[in-house]
Amino acid sequence: ILVVDDREDNRTILTSFLTRAGFRVQEVGNGLEALEAFERWQPQAILMDMKMPEMSGFEATRRIRAARGGERVPIIAISASAYDRDNAEALAAGATAFLGKPFRAPELFDLLGRVLGLTYAYAPEDEFQLSFPALRAAVAAADVVRRLPPGLRREMMEAAAQAHFSCLMALIDQARLIDPTAAALSGPAERFDYPGLLKILRQEDHS
Repeated sequence: ILVVDDREDNRTILTSFLTRAGFRVQEVGNGLEALEAFERWQPQAILMDMKMPEMSGFEATRRIRAARGGERVPIIAISASAYDRDNAEALAAGATAFLGKPFRAPELFDLLGRVLGLTYAYAPEDEFQLSFPALRAAVAAADVVRRLPPGLRREMMEAAAQAHFSCLMALIDQARLIDPTAAALSGPAERFDYPGLLKILRQEDHS
């Protein structure tokens, strides 16, 4: 899978999702690099951020579609924009599907499954759930914050400040893929303790 995004934090999150599921991943930071990587590596799918400097994801998508073999590769457009016109523009440029940020891991894998014809083998759910109570007890949430990418922490602060529960939980899911101990942050979020979570997230600014 080729991951295209100008923000390193976003690439880290996507790569963490994908490599933990067994995909091979390459990352690039702009549309021009995406064209070069497509020609060199011939990925089986591309996750393309739409808003990038130098060359936008819209233009990169159009150029890949015009390149040899580019008509076959699934391109999933990714954008934080809530405007329907961006979704429509991405699809008009040749994107196969559109994924809005922030998203939860199941949304990404479901979309990849549909465009690539994949099926997944899942670990027993109990094994995953039983590992986290001990983590929540052993790891202070403030310690977790210090290990988060700054961009992801800022997005979590914005979601907590707006009391946007679904967005916040999606961001915590992303943080858990980078550092499993980020599960400690889900406690205050699930209690709707947004002021408490904001206090934890802001501690790093004063440390």
